[in-house]
Amino acid sequence: MASQELCPRTPTKGPAALLRRAQDKHWTPVVLWPSEKSGARGIARALRILLLFFAVLVLSASSAATPRAVGVLDSIRAEIGRLSRALERRPADLRALTLLAEAYLREAQVTGDSSGHARADAAIQRALAVDPQDYAALAAKGWVEYAQHRFAEAAASARRAIALAPEAGRNYALLSDALLELGRYDEAVRALQGLLDRQPGPAGYSRAAHIRFLHGDLDGALEMVELGLESALSGGARDLAAWLYTQAGELHAARGNVARSRRSLELARVQVPGYFRAAGPLARLLANQGQLDTARSVLTATLERIEDAGLLATLEDLETLQGNEAGARAARQRLESLAKLDIAQHGRIDRALALADLEQARNLERATAAAEAEYRERPDIYSADALGWARFRAGRLDEALVLSKEALRLGTKDAALLFRRGTILKAAGRAADGEIALREARTLGLALPPSIWRVLAPGSKP
Repeated sequence: MASQELCPRTPTKGPAALLRRAQDKHWTPVVLWPSEKSGARGIARALRILLLFFAVLVLSASSAATPRAVGVLDSIRAEIGRLSRALERRPADLRALTLLAEAYLREAQVTGDSSGHARADAAIQRALAVDPQDYAALAAKGWVEYAQHRFAEAAASARRAIALAPEAGRNYALLSDALLELGRYDEAVRALQGLLDRQPGPAGYSRAAHIRFLHGDLDGALEMVELGLESALSGGARDLAAWLYTQAGELHAARGNVARSRRSLELARVQVPGYFRAAGPLARLLANQGQLDTARSVLTATLERIEDAGLLATLEDLETLQGNEAGARAARQRLESLAKLDIAQHGRIDRALALADLEQARNLERATAAAEAEYRERPDIYSADALGWARFRAGRLDEALVLSKEALRLGTKDAALLFRRGTILKAAGRAADGEIALREARTLGLALPPSIWRVLAPGSKP
């Protein structure tokens, strides 16, 4: 596909060209970690990395010397308190209502506690009741819809906001995010280019890194993460920096670099203490290096503050590997509590809970119904993967083959997708093709769930 079709307005130089180049098969990505033979260009890149390193040292020292009360989460909660008090005095303050909704969304993003989404929705509905045409409230409404997994509505809201304010970059960010979840990847790239054209910065670079990853460009994704970190660290955007470090950690794991992966994930937890999004990949990386107790400590400390299906599934995995049946049973019970809450609120479990069930081959009817619903409403590659795994569990191999192929249609170098594809191929009698997929999963899979890694590890027989 020609890059001009994806990004028709993109210049050939500057930040806005970076996403376009990710689609150009003739472009060679800049080397993020230069070798000794990289010459002057490599030295320049090394200096940029060194500047990042010193920025991290300064921020780390600052966070160590500063009371916990000024951390990212505390700042968000202080803002929520301030806005709530202001609304007690002026209940119809549109700006305060919109900012309160956005603060609730940020709190949920940092903590993983989705109860903030309902509070954000209530604040936006109050704002729209005061003025149904208020631009800020309409724009924020789309972000609430996205947080609640109402992706088609979020995309429609983003388009309305773009029509009202065509130069506001954040509306293009929302549109790109929603289109990704809907599996409309070419449109998502074009929307993201709209953000980078108008507002290049860490939020755009993080999204560009994800799109490059989806298209199998690990080096290009790391380049975007580096640019994002430079911007986030220099601007003091700790929550964005934490997410970018998490992305870096997962990308380094896929490239087989344990030390850099672990360091990046630990730095994410420096930026936002106990950052839950880094806990899962860090625990899996540690477990797959034989550090099961340390991995368990990371998970249990994080799960003292939040309930997260992915973290609980990894904890169950670890407890089972260590022969701790009581611990594994406790993790299963917590997963089941989350499932019951999901069913009470939404009528079904979400994709993460469905995959947790499918991995353990339990509650298959419930998990399959959830995977089918996700594929209808959220037809991205990960929904295709989940439904393909459900079909595999049911012995419907022809459908599983089609869906697992669809999950890899972008060339994504995701070890979990490749593991499931390889397993399905072998079950369908295509042993040679299956082994190729499993070998690639093994190469990329340092941060896979430990039970899968043990199947793929050298010397095993997948």
